[in-house]
Amino acid sequence: MQITTFCERAPITGALFVWCAVVAGLWQQPVMAQDGQCPPARVDERVVVDYVVDGDTVALKDGRRVRLIGLDTPELHGADDRPQPYAREARQQLKQWLKPDKRIGLQYDTERHDKYQRVLAHAYLSTGDSITARMLEQGLAVTLVVPPNLWGHDCYSRREEAARQARRGVWQLAAYQPLPVAMLAKAGEGFHLLTGKVVDIQSHENDQWLVVEDTLRVQIKAEDLPNFAGMDLPALHGHRVQVRGWAHRAPGGWQVRLRHPAGLQLLE
Repeated sequence: MQITTFCERAPITGALFVWCAVVAGLWQQPVMAQDGQCPPARVDERVVVDYVVDGDTVALKDGRRVRLIGLDTPELHGADDRPQPYAREARQQLKQWLKPDKRIGLQYDTERHDKYQRVLAHAYLSTGDSITARMLEQGLAVTLVVPPNLWGHDCYSRREEAARQARRGVWQLAAYQPLPVAMLAKAGEGFHLLTGKVVDIQSHENDQWLVVEDTLRVQIKAEDLPNFAGMDLPALHGHRVQVRGWAHRAPGGWQVRLRHPAGLQLLE
């Protein structure tokens, strides 16, 4: 881990040694953050902010872009290229915390890059506070679980739940309230918390499909099935569930891809 170029090059003597040790400790000891702020287990790299792209993506001075792990914010370019509710607020809040030349710490997870070649990382302020946790607790984002990057999910979920209970940010909107599957056609494509009864469970080409109210097909691909190893999927038949994710139209109805049990809740 790089601390500062100055500390690496300067002779470590006297007061200078103490100063360098304090700077190093700022990133090596995440206990500075309160538990509610989801402190890091470590800091793998320190980086400098160039500008904020949107509510969950930051451009760095070295030319890289960082996609923050654990959250998803409303899109600035949604349907008809118009910003979704709270998209601008999410970006503005992140810009207040991450001004140009701001130094932040990154903690990497299992997978370090996405298909767009953005760096995937948990990001932290110098206090040790998680940027993801801050965005979630203000209701400017929802939790996003994309295996294999699962570190911190439990803590992030608690921050989201606190915002939901307080009806902060997006949680004030009708679009973020539980939606019966029967109402999906009226609500349209996008992120939803969908509720209904599992009426069938199917297997096709090693993928598992949960059929909810004959309207929604929930796909669990073979590559994601190991994430559900502790869940008895057949036992869901006949039970009401809540499915969390991005619904889209598909041949034969509506479809949601489920990658982790965090997106599936048994209601009864």
